[in-house]
Amino acid sequence: MKRLCLIITLITSTLLAFSREYKVYGPQGGLAMEVTLPDDFNEDTGKCPMVILMYGIFSSKNIVPIPALAKALAKEGIAAICFDFGGHWKSEGKMQYMTVGKEIEDALAMWKYAKSLPYVSKIGLLRHSQGGVAASMTAGILASRGESPAERSSSRHIL
Repeated sequence: MKRLCLIITLITSTLLAFSREYKVYGPQGGLAMEVTLPDDFNEDTGKCPMVILMYGIFSSKNIVPIPALAKALAKEGIAAICFDFGGHWKSEGKMQYMTVGKEIEDALAMWKYAKSLPYVSKIGLLRHSQGGVAASMTAGILASRGESPAERSSSRHIL
């Protein structure tokens, strides 16, 4: 009976892993992500800035402060992408293979995705803790390509 339960558990978890659909891929595979849009925003007709949120080590797109930041940005008319780095939480890959270089590749993949969204007017990077390393280095790479993230335009907004 224990063997049967183990087999059923393995098959179910394997099927669930393969049934997940990802829109963005990093070096370790699919990246779990959520887009938060401004309140009452119509993505078919509107334009808004977007921020890519990057969290600290051992955290997640679903752990404080990331969800609170996304909601606060939405209230200010700014969309946000919250994502799990490769090897973390619901993203594919293994944590032991996570490196800063791979986090940067994940961030660049999110940047490319954000650029593809027709309602995004400009893109910024917002970081917390270890995410600051990846965000800062990503900003440097983007700047070297002539794709600098949006700059802060007022003391009230981050863009």
